[in-house]
Amino acid sequence: MTRVEFVNKVLALYLTADGTSGRVSRSDRLLAGSLYDQGITVDQLEMAFTLTAARRRFRDPEYPALSPIRSLHYFVPVLEEVKSTSIPDEYVRYLRYKLSRLGG
Repeated sequence: MTRVEFVNKVLALYLTADGTSGRVSRSDRLLAGSLYDQGITVDQLEMAFTLTAARRRFRDPEYPALSPIRSLHYFVPVLEEVKSTSIPDEYVRYLRYKLSRLGG
């Protein structure tokens, strides 16, 4: 995958990720390019998006509502976690299933 293809794929995933505002900024595009340069994979990013969506959706309903995610940078700490931790594929599939049941 070329750098341009990677950036376009990441931004398309970001736009459809649960909880995002649906807008892409220049900063998001630059970060996506930087992630490509760092050797981050689309699978790692999808995992970070899934973990973030699950954490936001399954939090205590009595807590105040969260604002929409307005930047790809929001996912960087979770991406670092994904890179440094071995998260079983079965767990990610389970989270995706649970999110799909909620319509997310």
